[in-house]
Amino acid sequence: MNKTSLLKISFSILLIIITHAAKTQNQWFTGINIPNQEKTIETDCPLYNVGDPELVIEYQHALGNCNSYAVDIAFTSDSTSFILLYLGKGGSYIAKYSDNGQELWMTFLAVNDSTEFDATQFITIGDNYYIAGYWGEIKMRNYGVIKVNNNGKQQWIKLLKTEVDKKYSEIKRVAIFYAEDNNFLFSTNINDTMYITKYDSTCNKLWDISSVDLNYQNESNYTLKAILTRTHYVIYIKETYWQLDFNGKILYTDTINGNWAWNLFPENTNIYACGYTEPNQWIRKYTQDFDLKKEYLQDVSLKQREISSAKTIEELADKSLLVFYDFYYDGTGMGDIHYNVQILHLDANLNCKSTINLYGAGSQIANKLLINKDGDYIIFGDGYYAPDNCNKLFLAKIRKWPLPVKSNETLPLFTLYPNPINTELNIAFKNKQTGMVNIYSPQGNLLYSKKLNNVNNAILSIDYLPSGLMLLEYINNDKRIIEKIIKN
Repeated sequence: MNKTSLLKISFSILLIIITHAAKTQNQWFTGINIPNQEKTIETDCPLYNVGDPELVIEYQHALGNCNSYAVDIAFTSDSTSFILLYLGKGGSYIAKYSDNGQELWMTFLAVNDSTEFDATQFITIGDNYYIAGYWGEIKMRNYGVIKVNNNGKQQWIKLLKTEVDKKYSEIKRVAIFYAEDNNFLFSTNINDTMYITKYDSTCNKLWDISSVDLNYQNESNYTLKAILTRTHYVIYIKETYWQLDFNGKILYTDTINGNWAWNLFPENTNIYACGYTEPNQWIRKYTQDFDLKKEYLQDVSLKQREISSAKTIEELADKSLLVFYDFYYDGTGMGDIHYNVQILHLDANLNCKSTINLYGAGSQIANKLLINKDGDYIIFGDGYYAPDNCNKLFLAKIRKWPLPVKSNETLPLFTLYPNPINTELNIAFKNKQTGMVNIYSPQGNLLYSKKLNNVNNAILSIDYLPSGLMLLEYINNDKRIIEKIIKN
């Protein structure tokens, strides 16, 4: 049997496998690269893409009905499964999933038969889930908490709006945060004044404080957020933070050195902040008393992208970090905005070790990343899902990572660009090469052939070739490499 026949058989098998996978798996993350990808990643930070053998995506599910949006995700108390909170048809839903991505139960969160509950966040207290949200017309909104048990049964809904609140007409944001001893903090933004209240697990109020009490005089159209450290709370609005004791007494206040902090993450004895000071995105490592230790910068003006916010920062056993975030880019240079998801691995000194690009055919918005007991990663978010032509949830599991850093010996012999191709395909070799390049159709027919002699780069003019998937074969004295290419 000649080489062409063998190639026809092997490629036909490959097509069957690819077709079967496409039919049986929802492909959120396809490995389609953004334009000018090489300009968006640090040159000294190894890059992993969907399709690399080191990157194993165990599953990637499309969940919910059309127009579903991710709100929150967290492990159950035994860490064997996780809880999803999302907005969908008719209101809000909470669902329990196993580690292998199977739905165990799903509950529609109800105020009554006719009123929609808009969930914003949830926490776990024991085996119960406390979901913050609001309901009612914009000018007459109520806010409160729904309690759901570990079997998915709604236990009660508590109205937290007080008589004093009723004089205000606009409730913009509500959020809930875990406090010590099975209590919780609940924050609201009412008429551009922010409030934070501490409740016990039966919604009895323990104390409250407002941005007026905090002498916060800057813009108020932001969410007040809170984190729990071992000895105190940290609450913050944009660039300003306050340390409170567990009774609500102000211990200290200051500003984070930078004009916008999106999120704070308490990890062991450190606090990590992510934010933006034009033109740089940054991640900063602080002690729990906010002494700055390290800083990681990304100059977005040079990278042609914007990080919208780190949605998760996890400190690993070796003190390195996983950062889960999304970024947006202009796909055409004419306002064609897309979002995609990345996972960044930083060492303990906040130097970049590696990056995973989870590029897809549409836009994906990151929500949160979880690490299971085996060290695998569960990622949750939403985005445009092409097969159904609407916005849906994505839930994916990535095998244990960080991956070993790629060495020069394991780098590919060449890179192809652009791919997909319009008229010309460029081949950039790692070193000078003499060999033969062949391009085959899906049926194994030879479409193009070119001999190379001691070159670092080759340009193939293939505008006359048909559109679609093809195989590129490179052969030299000791290697035979086959890559998939796509012609527009």
